[in-house]
Amino acid sequence: MRKSLLLSLLVALFIPILFAGCDNVLEPLVPLQNNEVRVSVADYGSFDSFPVTVSTDATSWRLQANDNAAPDSIVITLWIPRQTSAPYTVTVQNNNIARINYCVQINHTCTDFDVYDGHGNGTITVNSIDETNHIVSGTFNGSLVQLNGNPGTKTLSNGEFKFVY
Repeated sequence: MRKSLLLSLLVALFIPILFAGCDNVLEPLVPLQNNEVRVSVADYGSFDSFPVTVSTDATSWRLQANDNAAPDSIVITLWIPRQTSAPYTVTVQNNNIARINYCVQINHTCTDFDVYDGHGNGTITVNSIDETNHIVSGTFNGSLVQLNGNPGTKTLSNGEFKFVY
């Protein structure tokens, strides 16, 4: 009885030491589905939207992601400049096509936070373009600013997207 108690104590002490600093091996990251956006919002938490609305034109893809689980409707929209091959990264505030928008919508009125055309800062990276299946995947982040004379920011980090166009 004493040996099994001693062994249990040793296991209880050494297992945490063995796995200290390791990623959580019990819960691997779930890969994105087609037409999904995930991002961490500093004062909100995790945002995950499936499915997203995708529109396209000759110069860009536009993703609109809604978090319908939130008490207030939150909408994140990405305007991603199209290029012919990946990977590529766009500095959003320095590109006249790119934009990241975060909207808190209450009673059909948006409080907008943006990165675009010299406002805020952020990046959008397109990691892959599958021309055969029309699938694009990548990442994004940014420090978005509220315009129209209202001070405020939203920080988006670890954003990722995957969509079919």
